[in-house]
Amino acid sequence: QAESERAIRRARAMDFTGPMDLAGTPAICLPSGFSVDGLPYSIQFSGRRLSEPLLCRIASAYEEATGWHDRHPDVDTL
Repeated sequence: QAESERAIRRARAMDFTGPMDLAGTPAICLPSGFSVDGLPYSIQFSGRRLSEPLLCRIASAYEEATGWHDRHPDVDTL
């Protein structure tokens, strides 16, 4: 994959994380599966200011329920 395509993907990721950064609200992203092409998906949880402890409990419960954090993409095909 061309370097320019990777740069575009990194910039597009800001579409999802940037608003939380600018608003100053906590957020956490977790693995949530893979596309048919083997690319990783993620899910983002966000909360009110100073709700980091709650987000950590939510993230822990999600990981325990799904197990996606134990699976890894095949990096040879990416």
